[in-house]
Amino acid sequence: MASPLGYRKLKNYWEARFGGRVQKVSLHAGLTCPNRDGTIGVGGCYYCSNEAFTPGYCHSGDTIEEQIKQGVEFQSRRYPRAVGFLGYLQAYTNTHGPMDELVRIYESVLENPLLIGMVIGTRPDCLPQALLDWLSEASKQKPVYIELGIESFSDEILNRMNRGHSFTQAAKAVERVVACGLPVGGHFLVGFPGEPWKQFFDSVELLNKLPLHSVKVHQLHVFRNTPLAEWYEKEPEAFLFPSREDYFNKAADWLAGLRPDLYVDRVFGDVPLKYVLNPSWGVRLDQLVREFDAFLSAKNIFQGCRYE
Repeated sequence: MASPLGYRKLKNYWEARFGGRVQKVSLHAGLTCPNRDGTIGVGGCYYCSNEAFTPGYCHSGDTIEEQIKQGVEFQSRRYPRAVGFLGYLQAYTNTHGPMDELVRIYESVLENPLLIGMVIGTRPDCLPQALLDWLSEASKQKPVYIELGIESFSDEILNRMNRGHSFTQAAKAVERVVACGLPVGGHFLVGFPGEPWKQFFDSVELLNKLPLHSVKVHQLHVFRNTPLAEWYEKEPEAFLFPSREDYFNKAADWLAGLRPDLYVDRVFGDVPLKYVLNPSWGVRLDQLVREFDAFLSAKNIFQGCRYE
């Protein structure tokens, strides 16, 4: 049944589960990616800049325990009403490495009394069955949530961005995670060069077929000192950045056709201007969310209102 409350925000899922606001604490496990270390390629994803989304309190040189302590202190000051914190293994690929090393990292997160659960950011091609089985068992003690970088439905775009996996691999990975009893969120980017930014939103039926628990979407940012930045500086006309109004309109249509039971983690994102080359909307994320909620209300649009 469709929600009359705009859309199902993932934060409300955590609030219902724990009785109040839940915040993520970003953690840097010191890992890398298979398209960086030569396992399947080098250079990494052409758009990626871990520096841009890694908080100041999060340093790979610190132990996980130190990062948790600093992160919880930081988020507690920022969100004094928070009732719990999730350890968020965000930077790079957090299921890529020797299993004993990965288990040690996960245990340091799950066994920490300051945290109520763990979110793991990873890729579709780095989910060995033995690791999924371990995480499934661990989730009986504390929640374990998988955030999977799918990024695009187009294999051409995935290849062009040096992702090193296909959409078919991503779809199968979602099914494998779900089969282990773990909730999985899909991460997508909107507006790759060569892929009109409206194309993702027009692919809602394809998204609805994936057994995802949540979806996280944000517009493409051109981060400095990346291969994508070099492309942008040489060929800016290949990049089409929507206005805020155009993006709101298209995202609203997308939500209207979105499966009603899906949670939405994010519809757009913001990044400090010092990290990006592309034009900015000049609005903080919290203000964007309020404006978009008001936009949906004014248009009488809510998630799933046109879902069939």
